Amino acid sequence: MVKINKLQVGSFGKFKDYELEFKNGFQLIYGKNEDGKSTLMAFIKIMFYSKLERGKDINKNLRKKYQPWDGSMMNGAIEFEHDGTCYRLQKDMGATPGADKVKLINMDTGEEVSLGKNEEIGKRFFGLDLDGFERSVYISNIGSFSSNRNNDEVAEKLMSNLVLSGDENVSQQLVINRINDAIEDMESKRGKKGILVEAKNELDSLHNEMEDIRILEDEQKKNMEEYHCLKTKLDEQKNIKDLLELNTNRNRLKQINSLIEKIMRYTESEKKLEKENIPFKSIKAFLTECNSLMDESEKLSGSLEKLKGSIKNEDCNGNKLIPVSEKEYECLNELVSKGKTVKDLLKRIDECFLPAFRSFIEAKNSYQNAETLLKKETELAGQLQKFHEAYRKYEEEKSTRIMDKEKITRDFEKDRAKWHSEKQLREQHIEFTSEKLSMQGKLRQTSGKERQNKNSLLIFSVILGVISLILAVKISPIAAIGVVAAAGIGVFAIKSDKQSEKMEEGNKYDSTSNLKHELQNLKVKSEREDKRISDRTKDYEDKIADISNKIDKIEEKLKSLIENNSAYMNSMDKCSKLKNEKDIALNYLNTRQSIFSQELNYMLEKYSENSNLNAEAKITALKQEDLKETDAVSYRNKIEELYNAAELEIKEKMNEKSCTSIKEYENKYLEYASNMKNHDAVTRVQEEYLKKSQHFLNKLNEYEITPNYEAAKALVQELQAKISQLEREKYEVLNIAKGMGYDSLSLDHLNEEKNKLEASIKRFESVGDINYSIEELKQKDIASEDIEQQLFDLQKKIRTPDKNSSQIQEEIDEKEKEVDEKTQYFDCLKIALEVMQESSDEMRKSFGPELNRKTSEIFKSLTNGKYGNILVTKDYDISIQSGIHYREWKYLSNGTVDQVYLALRLAIADLISDKNIYLPLFLDDVLMQYDDERMDAALKFLSDYAVQKGDEFQLLLFTCHQDIIERAKHYTNEVVKI
Repeated sequence: MVKINKLQVGSFGKFKDYELEFKNGFQLIYGKNEDGKSTLMAFIKIMFYSKLERGKDINKNLRKKYQPWDGSMMNGAIEFEHDGTCYRLQKDMGATPGADKVKLINMDTGEEVSLGKNEEIGKRFFGLDLDGFERSVYISNIGSFSSNRNNDEVAEKLMSNLVLSGDENVSQQLVINRINDAIEDMESKRGKKGILVEAKNELDSLHNEMEDIRILEDEQKKNMEEYHCLKTKLDEQKNIKDLLELNTNRNRLKQINSLIEKIMRYTESEKKLEKENIPFKSIKAFLTECNSLMDESEKLSGSLEKLKGSIKNEDCNGNKLIPVSEKEYECLNELVSKGKTVKDLLKRIDECFLPAFRSFIEAKNSYQNAETLLKKETELAGQLQKFHEAYRKYEEEKSTRIMDKEKITRDFEKDRAKWHSEKQLREQHIEFTSEKLSMQGKLRQTSGKERQNKNSLLIFSVILGVISLILAVKISPIAAIGVVAAAGIGVFAIKSDKQSEKMEEGNKYDSTSNLKHELQNLKVKSEREDKRISDRTKDYEDKIADISNKIDKIEEKLKSLIENNSAYMNSMDKCSKLKNEKDIALNYLNTRQSIFSQELNYMLEKYSENSNLNAEAKITALKQEDLKETDAVSYRNKIEELYNAAELEIKEKMNEKSCTSIKEYENKYLEYASNMKNHDAVTRVQEEYLKKSQHFLNKLNEYEITPNYEAAKALVQELQAKISQLEREKYEVLNIAKGMGYDSLSLDHLNEEKNKLEASIKRFESVGDINYSIEELKQKDIASEDIEQQLFDLQKKIRTPDKNSSQIQEEIDEKEKEVDEKTQYFDCLKIALEVMQESSDEMRKSFGPELNRKTSEIFKSLTNGKYGNILVTKDYDISIQSGIHYREWKYLSNGTVDQVYLALRLAIADLISDKNIYLPLFLDDVLMQYDDERMDAALKFLSDYAVQKGDEFQLLLFTCHQDIIERAKHYTNEVVKI
């Protein structure tokens, strides 16, 4: 026996720190939509079973669907009893079953119960996996379901409890699945994969490999014969290659001797140019230094001649120069620079700074105005908000009242139609009883007259028979017809009399007094029912009137508030518009402020350190937190005054030197300065020339003594010509060496190769004279190369196989033995599968009739015997007997389908439970598609079902329908509101 005592929801879905206690027997758990009844059902399931369905569909993935609304971890506890022992199950639920933390405590001993790895608590205490739990005692989705053929635990438990003496741990389907897996491991359904198939393929491969090796051995034999033949031909061609190599070596030796001779010739020339203190490798650098000194001397000589010529020209012209000192020139430049700086700053202020500053001030004023208007309107809206909230509250209350009124009106109309039908039935019953009483009186009055008439009729028949008999004897036999007619009239009279007696005997049991008493009771009952209906009608009318009065009062309050509410809504609209205007003004202010800041920063960066601005005109005067336009204009005027003063001073300076422009002043300064510099330059250049020319002579005297500057120049030019000639010769030799394959020149290396070639020539001369031309030798060498290529290609073809034919034959014998063993094992598996399937089918036949009987019994109780028997297939599809035919569940109404599958689940729950040990039933709105008659029958059945199971049995019905709660009051008072 398993019984749930308490749910403690720590955090699950919408629930937080929530507790719910359950009692024994038939109990209803009521909650409106969104109150969480389905959440509690899901909580019970996930507490007992961790390995739920997973996937992207949130409606099927309970771990995602019921994540706590506050983002915390799902957790909770359930206290329950099992076979008289109290347990507490605690669970912290992660994103996956592996992340769950489960703790099971024996509350009687206080000890923690050890659990197996990945053990499901529901499997231990209910004896069912999740699939079996959902198909039997946990009923959340009414409708059909089919079996999972790989692991139908419901079917397994039915077989174990009804056929196999209660051993729940034996699964025939599991054995069949394993045999199937073993068969598919040996050979797949298509016959392309599997251990046996691979073994056969390997055997075929070995046979193919044997054939390939035999072909290869034959080919290798032919290749070896051809190889020996080509080897013999190659030996015959060896002398030809030696003769060709001899000719090549002789030509090479001639080239090397010529190269050595040229190297020796330019080496001797280099030695002639050398001096004791200057080796040949340093002569080029020495000449470069001498040329540099000579060039410097030549340049100074040219400059000296130009300067002397310039002075002569000035003296000839006789123009008198106006003296302009360097200090005077620099002072004028400073004034010009100051004027330009001040002019640029003045232009920047007028064109950029002042417009940006004025736009910024305008944007700032606009934003402050918008902010002031918004603040005032917000204060007004705040004052009107209480009226708006009151208006909205009354509107909601009005809507609620109207809905209540409509609901009561619908219920009233529904009950009134029902009362009208019941009243018609009562009136018909009374009318029928009255007519019955009236007929009873008429029957008593007519029964005496009918008896007298029937006696007269009998006497008449006797007289008619006697007369007819006399006439037939005396006059004619035809008169015998009258005897027959008299006999018929007599029989009719006798039968009618007997029927009258029977009717009188029946009337004894239906006496007038009983009918009167019954009629009186019916009238009293009808009057009492009419009074009850009248009272109920008055209750309905009073409720409707009361709600209507409340609605009228609410409407009056709404009328009194509508003006202030409209004012609030208008104020809120105005606030929204003003807020938009404020945001626009703020964006515009930020833009203008950014432009102004950029302009100010540019001017500060450019002019802050400028020395042309005096203390009063420093640009930092504009760097104020609250700069005013008058201050900015005042600073601008100061800059203009500074510019005018600089221009006036420049004009005075130019007038002193009789100049009309800055350019003229500059030219006069340059002419005067140039004349003064030329006299100084002649003396300085002449001294430098003498110094450089003497340095040149001293340097060249290190190589060879020369009498004067011109002789020294000639010697330098002669040495340069000789050096250039030697470099050309050396370059020619290097090109020849590269053509011969030498990267660098070395006499030792050349002599070494020369000696090798001479030794090689002596060795090959023993072969004999060359009787062939060079072209003939080359042709014969090509033929030799062709033979070598053939040998090389043939060597690649010649290869020894990894295995010989005898080794392959041994592997074939072993593989054939292996294939025979696997084939025998495969045949045994197929025979075992066939036997197990036949056994399984026979065992399923044993629990099928019992499941049909139990389901039919429950279904008849739910439908008040409307339908007959039920047939349940092994896939749990259902057919229902209606009359003499069975019809599939698909052709029935949704309400009937719900009833039949509820019956099936209850039958399964009964049959899978051990004797006198029952599991609790969890039902989630299973009656929502039932009409009133079906609902009453179902509630009565569930109540009787719970009583039948005993005091410790639990049946928990979760519902969101108030009418189910009302109807269930006749059967149970145990109702828990969520």
